[in-house]
Amino acid sequence: MVGESKIDLYSICGFFSDPNFTKRTQSETIIKLGFGGYFKYNQLTKKFGDGRLIDILGPASIQGFMDNEKLEFEKNYDRGVPIKYKFKKINNLWHGEWKINRHDGYNAKGESVALTSLVTENAESIICRTEGNVLGQFI
Repeated sequence: MVGESKIDLYSICGFFSDPNFTKRTQSETIIKLGFGGYFKYNQLTKKFGDGRLIDILGPASIQGFMDNEKLEFEKNYDRGVPIKYKFKKINNLWHGEWKINRHDGYNAKGESVALTSLVTENAESIICRTEGNVLGQFI
């Protein structure tokens, strides 16, 4: 077992502010949109992958890095450019921002807050179902 890495399953949920959507709807307050999903986390490398998120824009894959102080990941929809998220842990919540930097010069950013939780009950069974895309249909 020396050198073997353990894979954990984490859930993730949170919100991101969307200044463009706020502007389009002519809202007086910044609109915050929710997201939720999961990822597989490697304790040895602190990296995660095979993650999925769902939000108002649809399903996306995520991969990134997490330690006790920071969480960083890239969210990729089937279309468009990746969205980069960077967080710092404050009072057991991840506080940070998202950014888009397109090659055509379009740039956008906003606030984001997230919560990650280790899935402790029979995670192996959940991971197997997820890879069969059973769980992914309900996220």
